[in-house]
Amino acid sequence: MTSSSTDRILQEAYAAHQSSQPELAERLYKKLLRLAPRDSDGRNLLGLLYIELGRFDEAAQQIRRAMTVRPGDPHSHYNLGAALMGVDAPLEAAENFAKALAIDPSNNKTRNALSAALNTAGAHAAESGRIQEALQYYAAAIEHDPDNAKAILNRGNLQEQFGDFDDAANSFKAAIAAHPEFADAHFQLAHLKQHVSTQDEIDAMSALFNNGGLGSRDNATLAHGIAKANEKLKRYADEFRWLMKAHDIKRSLEPFDAEAATSRFRSLKDTFTTEAIAKGNADGGANLIFIIGMPRSGTSLAEQILASHSEIYGAGEVIAVADLNISPSTPPRKFPRLAAKVTNAIAARAGEEKFKVETTPANFLHLGKIALLFPEARVVHCRRDPMDTCLSIYQHPLSAAHAYAHDLETLGNYYREYELLMQHWDLVVPNPILNLQYESLVSDFETTVRTLVTKLVGKSKHPAPARCDS
Repeated sequence: MTSSSTDRILQEAYAAHQSSQPELAERLYKKLLRLAPRDSDGRNLLGLLYIELGRFDEAAQQIRRAMTVRPGDPHSHYNLGAALMGVDAPLEAAENFAKALAIDPSNNKTRNALSAALNTAGAHAAESGRIQEALQYYAAAIEHDPDNAKAILNRGNLQEQFGDFDDAANSFKAAIAAHPEFADAHFQLAHLKQHVSTQDEIDAMSALFNNGGLGSRDNATLAHGIAKANEKLKRYADEFRWLMKAHDIKRSLEPFDAEAATSRFRSLKDTFTTEAIAKGNADGGANLIFIIGMPRSGTSLAEQILASHSEIYGAGEVIAVADLNISPSTPPRKFPRLAAKVTNAIAARAGEEKFKVETTPANFLHLGKIALLFPEARVVHCRRDPMDTCLSIYQHPLSAAHAYAHDLETLGNYYREYELLMQHWDLVVPNPILNLQYESLVSDFETTVRTLVTKLVGKSKHPAPARCDS
């Protein structure tokens, strides 16, 4: 076919692409490529169409083929980077954005994309515990784009995590300077340990909240930040007023069905009876420790303490039990496979230590499942004064799974249902449930920790773990 014919098909395909007719555009691009397989413009544009459609693997395939014809094309490298971001491969994406930038150093769009990819790579490294590597990615992201407020914020979060509070404060302030409407940066600065917000910082958050330019979630974040700032200044009436504003917004975004929640608690007690649980595994889970409890009850602190013991590995929140489709009516022949799903998920994170700790607080809803599969697993139930627990939940922005917290009445009712469910589990599950009282940790840390560790792993030759900050 003549060049003019393929040019005409390309123009028709591009016109369909631009006029939001993706199916027609795809057919025409494919027709062109059947006739002219080495047409790099056609492959690049088809790859771009696939990116827009969220078909990132197919996009990468087409763009790579385009690059075999024109390896030095910056547009191909940029598009391949965009496709790789879509398949959550930020490091490879960054490599291609960097190549595109080397070819065309003046392209700020590419520079910003490279910065964003490096920031995402840093977040992945931080999640995997590769902290220094994460900091290097954040530094590179900021070098390429000094106004990348998200990368600056992420760096600040890591600095805070490791106790570099002055550096963290400077990072959060820099993120705000780069993006004055960045609600998360304002929030993190207000919440930063050892930072007391100035009146100017509070006024800046209030102005953003009141000007109506941000979305509901950002406004809820700002309201929580203003509340925290007032709490540190002991302005408790102002704190509570802003907490109510935050929860009023979030209640509209995350409605809570109180009747459904009550029905769920009732169903758990009706389903998982002593007789029903007796149909489960005869043994299993002796090396597993599940830490459970309401939010803000000390579950993270408990894991820190246990994980400092040489025979215990803290696997964090694996969230493997909640996803299991299991009940007393499940055929017992399926139990080994279901148990293996949990143990494999925990083992994927764990080291060589004898005992593995899984810390999903909401597993207090799933002790029936745990009892069926792992009747020998130990359970650490973290408890705290009910008023302190509920107040702390109300003060902290939690995920949508905790929508009950957006109203004080539903929060109190949910807490009561939790208490009744725990009383039920105490009666019916075979697992040893050890109550860990938060207040005891505070008042007599060493004795409480020694008692807990001895009950979990036997008399220890190791000293009690050092005190961990809550």
